[in-house]
Amino acid sequence: REAGITSANQREWLRSLYSCAQIVGGLLLGSLTDSGRVHHQTVLQITSIGTCLSYAMVASGGLIPLMASRVIVGLVKHTMTVSTALLTVSTHPEDRAHHIGKLTAASTVAFIVGPAFGSFLYKNVGQRVPAILASCLFAINFVLVTIVLDGHTVLKKNDSKKRGSVWNNIKADFSSRTLGSVVTVKLLVTWVIAATNCSLIGSFYENMYGFETYQRGYIASYQAALRFVVQSFLVRRII
Repeated sequence: REAGITSANQREWLRSLYSCAQIVGGLLLGSLTDSGRVHHQTVLQITSIGTCLSYAMVASGGLIPLMASRVIVGLVKHTMTVSTALLTVSTHPEDRAHHIGKLTAASTVAFIVGPAFGSFLYKNVGQRVPAILASCLFAINFVLVTIVLDGHTVLKKNDSKKRGSVWNNIKADFSSRTLGSVVTVKLLVTWVIAATNCSLIGSFYENMYGFETYQRGYIASYQAALRFVVQSFLVRRII
């Protein structure tokens, strides 16, 4: 509201702006890494410093900085994608699932704790504190990526010859009927949920139940915890 966002329609435009930037940034960074021109470490550094800048712009206030921050973070923030790709090329096949599982578990914990903690800071410390903290954390991420991954993500000379173009990689997703069906269903389900789920609209909880804006963070943490329980204990039994 401080930035001038007063309606759900404006919030949804911001979400769409971010999503469009995610598509462009994902294709661009994916093309650069697939061609061997950029290492995974470099992409993570770009992600960290770009996201740090984005949250700093959110903390500065104003509608224009907020819109610009959504574009920047959408273009560069591909942390999980790059981290998973890095694990794929740096682990042995027999250990890969274990390491990717640990990465997913860490991400799940962050999605459970982060929104609730951010809501607490927003209400009890200051409205801009969560954005400032997020900016500082990504600055620390940049330092960690630079130190920890230094020299561990250098591509082999022949790797670039084995890597295809963006178009070839997209076609590879439909290399079989089964894989193509999975990708298509995933795209359709995601689109339907985003287009029809009222709870995804920015002001749904505020208008429907009279919640304060910051309380949506607690709801997000609850949803993440519920997904964790379902995925950990129910999905395997159902399958």
